Amino acid sequence: MGSLGGLLICLTISPFGLFFSIFQLFYATTETRKWLPLMIFSLGLLAYAYEPIHENDLTRYLTFALESSNYDFLETLEYFINQYPQDMGVPVYVFVQWICGKLGCVHLIPMFSLMIVYGVSFYISSDLAARFQVKKLTIYVILLQISLLPFLSIAGNVRNICAFALVILAVYRDSVMNKKNITTILLYILPVFIHTAALILIGIRMLIGFNTRYQIFVFGGVVFLPQVVNFLFDAKSFFALLGPVGDTINLVILKIYLYLNDVDSEWAQAVINSRFQTANKFVLCSLAVLICILIYFYINKIVQKPLKRFLNYEFFLCALTISTLWFAAPHYWRFACTFCIAIAIVFFSLYEEIDLCPLWVRICRKVLFAYIPICIALNWYIGGAMVNYIEWIEKFFMTNIFTIGLDIISATLL
Repeated sequence: MGSLGGLLICLTISPFGLFFSIFQLFYATTETRKWLPLMIFSLGLLAYAYEPIHENDLTRYLTFALESSNYDFLETLEYFINQYPQDMGVPVYVFVQWICGKLGCVHLIPMFSLMIVYGVSFYISSDLAARFQVKKLTIYVILLQISLLPFLSIAGNVRNICAFALVILAVYRDSVMNKKNITTILLYILPVFIHTAALILIGIRMLIGFNTRYQIFVFGGVVFLPQVVNFLFDAKSFFALLGPVGDTINLVILKIYLYLNDVDSEWAQAVINSRFQTANKFVLCSLAVLICILIYFYINKIVQKPLKRFLNYEFFLCALTISTLWFAAPHYWRFACTFCIAIAIVFFSLYEEIDLCPLWVRICRKVLFAYIPICIALNWYIGGAMVNYIEWIEKFFMTNIFTIGLDIISATLL
């Protein structure tokens, strides 16, 4: 009864549930899977309490969800496609949005999205901790992920990072857990109908079977990305000979080409002149470079064979993030989220053969922890422009599983 009463208090006073789950992860290091669901749910409630102070993607999605409650699903889907013709493949997301609108709880949208992102991150981390037999280190990689993954940006983004997380989970189940079943197949397919950018991560999945020595060529392609894209752009007439497939390739090349050369628009200039964007890009991309160096020169040599394919995937996700250095638009943080979701494969590998690892690896392990306060400070700074912290905390205290239930009941019955 005591445990049940304690859990009821955690679910009623949301901040208490969050801090208690973190405490338990430090204290009960072998029972992480018991307390991680409470932490994920508490973070979800924190996202539910988030009210943006300026218009962003989330405010537009919430407005659309409220409007969609007056229509049936097919009408809502048609309206969304008309409003966002570039996102025609999103029926899964529109369905969730429509359901939340019908329930009268539109803030479930960022809550579900954030719970998926952090849930996938923590699930992979806890499973890898068990495989590496270092469960006591789980809380440290989780704290690293919490600092690296920008909470408010993910809650406001809604679709993109959520779709990415599901693809990463599919790759993990496929490559590490060897679960090649219908669930894994659905995890590959469904994200495409949430955000079409998920195709990029699915495409990278096709590369993980290559020998690790080819990683240096991938890194070289990233370094010389503008030259590679310009060459491919000039070869568009060749791809046109391939029919519909070539047309698709040319569209992708054109989009990348335009992104690379978009430096004069008002939005691009605002990003270029932003000290925060410059600092944040440097921090996240420098971390991606550090991970690539560790993987290529050290971790590849010690990691167990069943984990090598997922390690390759992490390398390619880091390389993809580094490639965004060439873009003025802030695409970097979205792709940085992908390698942060899967970063446990790197973190735990650094504790293999801990007494035998070279000095430079031990230094890199300490440098990894230095990113925690830096990223927390950066996310806190930009968060001040996205939310009123005092009001957010007050609403978090008043948000719990019961208030959400009452919101649903009042919206559906009244």
